[in-house]
Amino acid sequence: MSRGDLQVLGERYSDLPIVRALVQLIPYAGGSIDTLIAGRASTIRLQRIEHLFEELRKEMERLGEERPDQGYMQSEEFDHLVMLAIEKAARTRQEEKIRYYARVLSRSLQSGWSDQPDVVEELLNTIAELSPTEFTVMQAMWDEVQSHVRHEVIFQADAAAKTGLRLDIDALAARLSQFKKAMVIGYVARLQRTGIVVADTQGYFDSMGGNFSITPLFEQLMRLLADRVGESPEGM
Repeated sequence: MSRGDLQVLGERYSDLPIVRALVQLIPYAGGSIDTLIAGRASTIRLQRIEHLFEELRKEMERLGEERPDQGYMQSEEFDHLVMLAIEKAARTRQEEKIRYYARVLSRSLQSGWSDQPDVVEELLNTIAELSPTEFTVMQAMWDEVQSHVRHEVIFQADAAAKTGLRLDIDALAARLSQFKKAMVIGYVARLQRTGIVVADTQGYFDSMGGNFSITPLFEQLMRLLADRVGESPEGM
């Protein structure tokens, strides 16, 4: 994606004097919005993309001597993932997310990942959907799960083990003491949209209705974000 591509919006806006005049008539905020669309937005997007590439450089250096598959690097699948990561990085102000995009992209070049571009795309999309608070909740979920599960891998290869691992909402709420329990339940319930937790429709529901299980996607994502270089999807 070239600098010119990123400036298309600003250039088109500059060529629409009537629209610019209307924007400038907005009380108080009009001038700032006009400046943003006309130029600052492109600069911000470029800075975010440059940050993505810098993070990607760091992540690639951490892979050590493992050489990516050159054929895969020239494939349409990898091109798509790069474009997706650029698009998502340009749309977020969260530096942590940009670092995660770079990490996912670099891991997609590792053995065990390069033949699963759909999994990589799902991880990129999932990260893009998450808010800073949801990342905080997920980290607490991960810490709680790790405190009880002694296996190196939570979800084994057999189908029965992939049905989910139930969350202890009370224990999770204790870890997230800055939030009321009802808020914790609400945040976990919101995470269902990403596929990393599912509502448990069997068994006991407490008086507030919080009964959820984590999924293999949650484990994949958290192990990746925990910076475990060298792990493949099968090892998660």
